[in-house]
Amino acid sequence: QWANPNGTAQRRPNGSLVSSVGSVYADLKTTNTAAANTAALQSAHDSLAGRGGWVVMPAGEYDLYGTVTISEGDSAALGAQAVIIAGQGMGATALTQTQAGVPTFQKTGGHAHGFQDFSLYGPGTGNADSVGIDWTNVAGGSLWSNLWIEGFGVGARFVNATSMMFLNVHYYGNGVNE
Repeated sequence: QWANPNGTAQRRPNGSLVSSVGSVYADLKTTNTAAANTAALQSAHDSLAGRGGWVVMPAGEYDLYGTVTISEGDSAALGAQAVIIAGQGMGATALTQTQAGVPTFQKTGGHAHGFQDFSLYGPGTGNADSVGIDWTNVAGGSLWSNLWIEGFGVGARFVNATSMMFLNVHYYGNGVNE
């Protein structure tokens, strides 16, 4: 596991720095049901409530079912990014949403969070409610880096979102990107 209870900086298996503000391991498993993987991601995220930090996902291919709701963390801990959800690389960590008609990650209001180093695949429908990442009324900086988003009705939806930075983010085969 990459969780670090003493708060010192450490590196993930791919060599990138995790953080000195704390990190939690998302207990994703290929043997889990898709709903159990979604619950594991939600639980890892929620464990950072009020303090911020990193949700670290292992390498592998994992099915999801439903929405991970991104809530507010401690925006002072990481600047404008309260929580960063990170995999082990765009080709190493792959999440596949199996439920049509829902966003996979959704944040409404508050400060922005970050995503890095994973691939996100949709259910392959043109349904406009099938959204990879839904970002609405989010203020403050947000960094998305090394992401591949494919197969959603809408790959990423931004409504009144400000101060966003994208580095090496790819959208492919989505019905619409708003």
